[in-house]
Amino acid sequence: MKKAIVEHDVVNSQGVLFAAKGESVNQQRLEDLLSRGEISFEEYVECNPNATEAEMAKAFISYSIGKTIPFAPETIKHEVMEILEQVSDENNVAEMVGCLERRSLWSYEHSMRVAIIAAAIGKKMNFSDDELIVAAEGSIVHDVGKIFFVNLVEKHGTLTQEEYKIIKEHTKAGYRFLKGAGFKEEVANIALLHHERRNGNGYWGLSDLPRTVEAVGIADSIDAMMAARPYKNGIDINKVIGQLTEEYRINNSYDPDMLIEARKLMLLP
Repeated sequence: MKKAIVEHDVVNSQGVLFAAKGESVNQQRLEDLLSRGEISFEEYVECNPNATEAEMAKAFISYSIGKTIPFAPETIKHEVMEILEQVSDENNVAEMVGCLERRSLWSYEHSMRVAIIAAAIGKKMNFSDDELIVAAEGSIVHDVGKIFFVNLVEKHGTLTQEEYKIIKEHTKAGYRFLKGAGFKEEVANIALLHHERRNGNGYWGLSDLPRTVEAVGIADSIDAMMAARPYKNGIDINKVIGQLTEEYRINNSYDPDMLIEARKLMLLP
């Protein structure tokens, strides 16, 4: 079993020293502490600097799943974990994940949370096994095109109109990148279409969307609105769901049944 050498003293959330500098930490112990929230993902990375991209992805999912879909039934959380771990083990996915993590940490963490939400919505909407894999895999790599626009992704300020036009190209860049790397058309299409809306008011005016794309689009909107960025504060989940529901009511932007399931996953009944 893999072990990690701790590079400095690490104190858990109760203020107790759980690993001292130079100590050899069992991988299972480290991941158990991570999943129970007793250490942060940053501490996991510091304690396990030689972890593979797939191991890092699975660790982040384990750490984030309870925080991301807090009111999902435990069976759903377990099934989502299994799906995402399976996808993360695929070589081409792990390679894309590692590339995104090295170029834009925020985009990496955002993509993992989107994958959790989208896979959970898919489970609640009775997606087929193939659809679940496409939604999970597509979520994880949906923003990989942003590696070509890191200066704008990481900008500490609101984008100008010209910069916004440029950053929209990340969807096309991601599609081309994924196709060149051998990803299936259905997965690459999630990178291309995740900003499209069923009423045609998305980036490129497309409206006939697979439901895997719609699930990722809703998950992407939820996390992007909730997450704090250098240039904006995060929005409370109640307001996020309220805004998306209102947008559906006025503009028919989202699948209403998926919005209902997202509300159940994110909010108290």
